[in-house]
Amino acid sequence: MKFLAAGRTSPTLLDQFNATNRRPAGFDYMRVALAVSIICYHSVLLSYRPEVQHWFVQDTPAKAWIYLLVPMFFALSGFLVAGSLERTRSIFSFLGLRVLRILPALGAEILLSALLLGSLFTVLPLREYLASSGLHAYFLNIIGDIHFYLPGVFASNPVKMVNGQLWTVPAELACYVTLAALFLFGICRRRALFAGIFLGAQLLVPVALVSIPGAGAAIGGAANGLLVLMFISGVTIFFYRDRIPWRADFAATCFAAYLVLLYVPGGYGFIAIPVGYLTVYLGLLNPPKNKMIESGDYSYGLYLYGYPIQQAVVAISPVTHAWWINLALSLPLAFCFAAGSWHLLEKRVLRWKPYVMAAEVRILGVVAGIRAMIVGVALQRS
Repeated sequence: MKFLAAGRTSPTLLDQFNATNRRPAGFDYMRVALAVSIICYHSVLLSYRPEVQHWFVQDTPAKAWIYLLVPMFFALSGFLVAGSLERTRSIFSFLGLRVLRILPALGAEILLSALLLGSLFTVLPLREYLASSGLHAYFLNIIGDIHFYLPGVFASNPVKMVNGQLWTVPAELACYVTLAALFLFGICRRRALFAGIFLGAQLLVPVALVSIPGAGAAIGGAANGLLVLMFISGVTIFFYRDRIPWRADFAATCFAAYLVLLYVPGGYGFIAIPVGYLTVYLGLLNPPKNKMIESGDYSYGLYLYGYPIQQAVVAISPVTHAWWINLALSLPLAFCFAAGSWHLLEKRVLRWKPYVMAAEVRILGVVAGIRAMIVGVALQRS
């Protein structure tokens, strides 16, 4: 083993990453497992009245599982997106590739929810529904201006939101903007400085959210602030992947630390480091890929379509308000929509990557030409 030859007693994250040919299956399985777990959680959340929801989330062992799901998604995204950033030449291609991956599927889900699902389940006359300002405002979800409700849709459901899962979209956009800004200022090329900024944010942001009036609203709310920290945690771990050991006992310790922080008052805001490491450790596992994993990445579609499908199932009949019936009907439908989203839209759009890279080359050429012209003019005047 190369890490033994280098005098180390255990492999680093980079050693394990390279051992999987830089394509560990653990991340693929984790994305699907997290998306399915969120659908399982929502089968309870969307089927019962608020007091039952509160009991399930706060007073059962499921709390430790529920509070781990979305933070792990963001830590996973940070680690993988940092790799994409490292492979790009400029901020243009980085943001262009993010748009290709996120926007088409999001836009399709919003259009289908607003026009198809809304038309089927609204209690308003169809003409009134289509002319309503609430419907028109719902399309702003595509640019991150989040609206959860459609006029008259799911009016009798325990939860009225059409797709509550969209609450993470502003945090996701904030992650990309934050990373792009750090890249433009050269901080991504100075990993010690990057890590220092992350550690400072980890110490200060949770304190500010608790102690400074209005701080939560100023940075998008406590939940969004934590998700951005989780994303930056994944990025930081990627930058230090050649130094951080890949060890099961470290992962177990991080999980134990997460449990302690979850139940300590104010501790949940400090989970970014332990949950970040736990996420990357599991993602770097490399079990054999089954046919579903090999056929496509269905996690994003599951994440987007699961909630509105479950809401539709709840609206069909009082019989479907049992969580297990909701799950049994919704999960196969969500997989069907996710597969359709991947094969009919997401995979096809990702084939446009070469056009993004070609446009980047042209833009960088123009920028270089402008710089040369400015330097030439400056030299002539001097």
